[in-house]
Amino acid sequence: MLSIQKLLDAIKGVISVRRLLNDVKKERGLITREVYVSGTGMPYDYAAWPAAIRETDLLVQIYGLGAPALVNYAISKDLRESFDLLSGKQPHERTRDDVIPQSIFTTLDNWISGSSAKEIKDIRDKFIAHSPAAARLNANFTGVKFSQIDELQRAIVRVERALTDHILSIRISRDVVPMLPLGIFRGLDLPYCPPEAEASMHRVWDDLKADRDSWRWGVIQDLVSNPPQPRRERKG
Repeated sequence: MLSIQKLLDAIKGVISVRRLLNDVKKERGLITREVYVSGTGMPYDYAAWPAAIRETDLLVQIYGLGAPALVNYAISKDLRESFDLLSGKQPHERTRDDVIPQSIFTTLDNWISGSSAKEIKDIRDKFIAHSPAAARLNANFTGVKFSQIDELQRAIVRVERALTDHILSIRISRDVVPMLPLGIFRGLDLPYCPPEAEASMHRVWDDLKADRDSWRWGVIQDLVSNPPQPRRERKG
């Protein structure tokens, strides 16, 4: 719980997903369409590829933009289309100065600000990090559900992936659960379980890993298809 909450802290001096989100949101004006597409050396206009390659290139004649010699133009096309989703613009509306709207960052903030986040923060503050507060506030510990932790871990992973893979477009392939170099249950047969139980433990681990690795899929689709609802102004 301490580790999860550390990833959600917004105070200065911490390295957290929320700080990364806030920093990128603050500087979102720097991430224009032109910077997003060609900031790492990709051509801005992917449709200009016919002028950049020999017409006699056999692979280009067969595969077109999918040819190995045109990989940078293919990446440029993918980046343009990804930015279309993030910016909410249609291809005919594109400009070099387009930016990602504030609503995208509001949605990401909502993902890591749900009821599970609040409940786990309250438990951390009252019973773990500042335990005397529980007695002072006459608070009762009601327990934590694994479903709450899973929900918040999933939100953290998806916000990190949205920022890293889509908004900052760093494009580094990686699993949510890293592959360990040694047997993850090595030595546990002596104090914890009989040797024949290790195969069952591996199956459970693989199931949990597959579930968590699936958290990274569909992030950008969920991000752009569920815009945050406007807040109602209070009267009086």
